[in-house]
Amino acid sequence: RDTVLSSTATFDLGFSFGFTDKLTFAADIPFMMQTLGPGYGTDAPYTPFTDPAQERPGTGIYSTRPDSNLGPSNRPMGDVRVGSKYQFLDGDFRAAAQAVVYVPFGDEDVFAGSPSFTYEPKLIVEYGLGSRGLVALNAGARIRDGALVQTRQLDAQGRVVLNAGGNPTYIDHLYVGSEAFLGLGARVDITPRVGFLAEAYALMPISETGAPFCQIDCQNGDFTADGLFGVRLGLGDDTTVELAGGAGVVGSAARRDEFRALASLWWVP
Repeated sequence: RDTVLSSTATFDLGFSFGFTDKLTFAADIPFMMQTLGPGYGTDAPYTPFTDPAQERPGTGIYSTRPDSNLGPSNRPMGDVRVGSKYQFLDGDFRAAAQAVVYVPFGDEDVFAGSPSFTYEPKLIVEYGLGSRGLVALNAGARIRDGALVQTRQLDAQGRVVLNAGGNPTYIDHLYVGSEAFLGLGARVDITPRVGFLAEAYALMPISETGAPFCQIDCQNGDFTADGLFGVRLGLGDDTTVELAGGAGVVGSAARRDEFRALASLWWVP
């Protein structure tokens, strides 16, 4: 299986604002830099044909793109996220309900966003370990219209294969629809300014596409999970840096990360 995206670097610009001690509003804007992998295919020269039977669109994902002299973006913007959180339990045992909406600004042509709004309700539970850190569990769902990854079938000369109705023949590869989300994390503080972090999360399909799509040699839903380990460094009373790395743990997942590295800077005035 060829890699469609060789690498992705994301810069998230976000903020949160507390309306009350219990109600918080937050927003996040992701900016990306991506490198396309061999699985994305090879582009063909811009040579528009009026006869569909003579069209040579390129291979892989390129075969589904409109014929153009503009290539896919390697610096796309992702879907903007806005949400709110309400904490309804406090103390050593804390619990909150969170609702996030993904606004479809991302470039779906390079898998940087979804074609529709995504709604993410979530329950967050934390247990404080005093001055030693905390353990957190969150569970919810990502509810969205599904996205089907397809390529067009080509003959040996690179021309589009037409079906009996004279339309291009498509090959289905992957469908991703609504998913359940489960995450578990912990922070263990060694000193007031230094701590270790661990996190694991999984996305589990709760919807599939129906016939006639994704019937043969197609992954209908994509169960994926990642594990991360890192360190937390307090740079001052109001500034914190978090560094972490990890990888995907489900070998059959189409969206498996071979490796992930994260760096976060938090400023809380």
